[in-house]
Amino acid sequence: MAALAADDTPRALSGGARPVALFALRVLAWAVPLFAAWYLAAAPLSSAAGWVAARFVEAAAPVDHVRVRYADHRLAFAAEPDGDTMWRDRLPAGVVLDVDANPMQYTCSIPFFLALALATTLRPAWRRAAAALGVLLLIAAAGLYVDVHLQLARLAGPAGGLLFATPPYARELLALAFQVATLLAPVLGPVALWMAAEGKARISL
Repeated sequence: MAALAADDTPRALSGGARPVALFALRVLAWAVPLFAAWYLAAAPLSSAAGWVAARFVEAAAPVDHVRVRYADHRLAFAAEPDGDTMWRDRLPAGVVLDVDANPMQYTCSIPFFLALALATTLRPAWRRAAAALGVLLLIAAAGLYVDVHLQLARLAGPAGGLLFATPPYARELLALAFQVATLLAPVLGPVALWMAAEGKARISL
């Protein structure tokens, strides 16, 4: 009976039947083709994240409209300042603010998550895995938004001062969020969502 009870317990990553080193090798083995596919699919992934990021910028930054274009693994954002900024800084009609960002440093969490999921044969929880991929795309878009908003907040106006009247504390928060989005989210996000997607599903190492 004790043996049967042990068999019904989901295997953990911390010890059990096979060493953790084997799990790491599986992740690496899956990561090679998955990161290659991610690189080849950079255009649609980056464009999707960039479109969502542009909507975030329109909602939170002092701009009226943002267009985004993908080229050479980068996203170019063209933002039109809002009416208050145009009037305060005496900007000419039709002025557009151009900033660019590297979407690859934000979407790299997607192949990492897939490598973790496939290394543990996470097939019974594919619905949760698909939902996690959607969340990772939103996290990548949020990272792009912070990147673009921070660049806009640091632009100089015609008089030499900052173009937008962004409070100092808001710029500091954006800078902190940028560090989190570039250094922590691409690594910790996939791991946290993989653990959540696993749930109580049986995994094998």
